[in-house]
Amino acid sequence: MATKKQKLAVTDLIPGMFVCELDRPWCQTPFPLQGFYVENTDDIPTIRRYCNYVYIDVPLSKGSYDHLFRTIAPVNADNQKKAGSQHKLKRRQRANTASKTSSQTISRHKIKTALQTSNNAKPFKPMSLSANATMKVAPIKIKSPVAYSTRLPMSRACKQAVKLMDDVEHQIHDLYQAVELNTRFDLQTTRNIAKGLVTNVTDNPDALVWLARMQNKDQHTYYHAVSASIWGLVLGRQLGLELGALETLATGLLLSQVGKTKLPDQLLVDADTLSARDYLHYQSYVMESVQLLKMDPAIGPQVISVVEHHRERHNGSGFPKGVTGEQIPLLGKIAGLVDRFQELIHPHAGANPMGPAQAMSVLFQSSNIEFQADLVERFVSAIGVYPTGSLVELNSGDIGIVVSPNEGRKLWPTVMLIRQDKRQQNRAGKLVNLMEYNEQQEDVGRYVQITKTLPQDSVSIDPKELIASTTPKWSLGNLF
Repeated sequence: MATKKQKLAVTDLIPGMFVCELDRPWCQTPFPLQGFYVENTDDIPTIRRYCNYVYIDVPLSKGSYDHLFRTIAPVNADNQKKAGSQHKLKRRQRANTASKTSSQTISRHKIKTALQTSNNAKPFKPMSLSANATMKVAPIKIKSPVAYSTRLPMSRACKQAVKLMDDVEHQIHDLYQAVELNTRFDLQTTRNIAKGLVTNVTDNPDALVWLARMQNKDQHTYYHAVSASIWGLVLGRQLGLELGALETLATGLLLSQVGKTKLPDQLLVDADTLSARDYLHYQSYVMESVQLLKMDPAIGPQVISVVEHHRERHNGSGFPKGVTGEQIPLLGKIAGLVDRFQELIHPHAGANPMGPAQAMSVLFQSSNIEFQADLVERFVSAIGVYPTGSLVELNSGDIGIVVSPNEGRKLWPTVMLIRQDKRQQNRAGKLVNLMEYNEQQEDVGRYVQITKTLPQDSVSIDPKELIASTTPKWSLGNLF
């Protein structure tokens, strides 16, 4: 079987190779963490400015390099040390003239990433006036992170999530309605909801995400809060936050939109098209939420802090206070990131939703601008290049839903096929682990790949019907 991933010195790179891993964190480089193609020899010096060696994804590379890999010496510590000595002076000179050589950096529009080829949307333009300002801070470190294990299989976790999601939607709807009507609301219900969400996500991080993406709701405000809390828990789990912190995060996100019940409906239709005066009015929902929550002594300051900071941005371009970087608490940073992600994939009526993969690309472009770079990278690691719930088309012509990412292969997740070759609905909900299948193939031509993401409403899906499927796995050999 051909080698799947090959470690190479940067000096041995050849145009057409697909770089899938670096010798340092992606957030320390300008390269997209989804990987990129080496377009031409001019790209190699730029890569060498940041890395001594990289890993090549052989199947995704253009052309065959097996004969080269047999002749290239493996990268080892001595080779790296020698290479470092040879280029030490050049790197120092490049550092002194970095401002004059910025044009050599690989531009994102030039790099053909998996995310960019999955859609034809226009580039994202941040709305804030200081959107071009960047800011770097120390990477996030969690003291004594919790290592969560997946304790429930996807089938059982999904069946539990169906009932939980029904309860959550009804209870959060009632809570927001009570706030709007100025009637008493029970915050203990919100805490119980948060605990239920935490338990489900820590047992299996994909089940609730998958179910939330399959729902098609019109009540945007409270549905946004529920979905954002699920994304926040998935990221918090990835970071290893303790259960108490996860419950605080979920509670804060569930309550983060309550202030919108006090705003005129016209301000909530599409905040991106408001006049400057109306947008300032719209921004007041955050402090409206904070004031409403402070009236209840049962709500702790940590929860209120999540609500207060969920619209702040890394470079100070957010609101209500415009704080920056380390002035934003960690839970507030997480809340801001997932709140933005949810707004991109499920905006207000009238706005065009992005696919999850495209939304992740937008967040990545905002690294160290609106959001801390290493937090964005951890979010991508948590949900994958094709996040759970993405509707995708395979090179076989089949259409499916991403059920869970495979961390070892970001581009080969597990997919539930719902339509075979676009002709008819496949109600069995059969699962395809693209990583397992492709790694068993001797012939690269038999690989099953995702070719593009599809609009979420392009296929009518009943998630409960798919969850009820008793088929545990599909034998791919019968189809491909």
